[in-house]
Amino acid sequence: MATEVTENQLSPFEDLLDNDNCLGCSDSDDEDDSTVINITPMDASCLSLSELQGELNKRGLRAKGFFDDDAKALQSVFDGEHKAYVETKRRESVQMRASQAQIAAFNAKKEKLRKQSVEENIEIEKDSFVKHWIEQIYDKTAPKFCSVKVNDITCRILAKALWESEGSSIVSLDLSGLNLCDTAGAFICRSLKMNKSIIKLDLSENNFGSRTLQYLSESLQCSKDCVIKSVSLASNPLHDTDNKQDFLAAINAFSSMLEVNHSLTYVSIWQCGLGSTAADILLHGFEKNDSITCFEIGYNGFTIEQERNIAKRLRVNIEISDKKDEDARVLRSKQIEDENERREKENLIEQEKEKEKWLEKQKLLRTEEKRLSLEKSIENEKELKKKQKEEAHKLAVQQLAAEQASKKKGKGKKKSNKKKK
Repeated sequence: MATEVTENQLSPFEDLLDNDNCLGCSDSDDEDDSTVINITPMDASCLSLSELQGELNKRGLRAKGFFDDDAKALQSVFDGEHKAYVETKRRESVQMRASQAQIAAFNAKKEKLRKQSVEENIEIEKDSFVKHWIEQIYDKTAPKFCSVKVNDITCRILAKALWESEGSSIVSLDLSGLNLCDTAGAFICRSLKMNKSIIKLDLSENNFGSRTLQYLSESLQCSKDCVIKSVSLASNPLHDTDNKQDFLAAINAFSSMLEVNHSLTYVSIWQCGLGSTAADILLHGFEKNDSITCFEIGYNGFTIEQERNIAKRLRVNIEISDKKDEDARVLRSKQIEDENERREKENLIEQEKEKEKWLEKQKLLRTEEKRLSLEKSIENEKELKKKQKEEAHKLAVQQLAAEQASKKKGKGKKKSNKKKK
């Protein structure tokens, strides 16, 4: 039996391919079953009595010794064994065909992705403007407000770039009025699962249908950190589908998204021809929404009562939004007040610290001045003592010189007196 094939992310968008030609082909069950059924069960009546007894003994059954009775008992066993064998073979055949079909589908999708990639590479080389946009998205240098004129093929390239770059730096993406097909819309909406930057999305005036609505709902519902606030699907044939079940499934998905999404504030499904049945489904989810304050629903065939119910919920949401805005304003005001108070306290503390530093500095300066004054006083005293000592020494020298001079003078007088005598 063939090994089971696991389709591990051929592409984040591979399930959006047209799978009509991607399904593996298999032969009909009747043809394979007939091969198994044509295996004839063993005929116990063709065996001898001893062979009958031997077969019964192998199966833990006791032979009665009478041919007809033993043949009948063994034939019942043969029939049961044959039935089990046929069932086993049938299951193996079904499993083998399922595995072959899975492999064929996997290979077909892989080949389709290859052809799709070649097609996209050829198309992007034809449009240098779009190619430049794509490069900017990958580099996260695209303008915040982005309006790209793509076609059905380059739209797929754009979706892949948005997926890989998580929305890049784009805040507003405008793809309105480009006549894009439903598959292109599905690609763009799938890329929003990874979006972390786009807040406003305009998909109006294209040929988007139920697939676009389905994948948009899934992306806006599954993303825990959804940042999109504004979505426009106005003037798209969302109702125009050959399969009513697909349309209703998409509307149910959109309704479920409205129930749990709390980032959207503006939604437009203006002139999409959804009908009153879709309105009842949308109301079920919208009645639990508390964030949307603008919901454009005109020209969809809704009844007056349905429009009134939607308007009633919008008034409630507006009141909730106003209350949130007021609470946010009060909170912000309180935060600003607290912040100012905190800064004032910090300034006072800082001023006290600066004052303490200044006082400490002045104290150190005074201490230094006293030290310098004391040192100068000591130095002056030393100088004074030194001068006094020098003057005393000088005076002593002068006195000694005077005494010596006086002695010499006295001796000279004595000599002259002797001479006179």
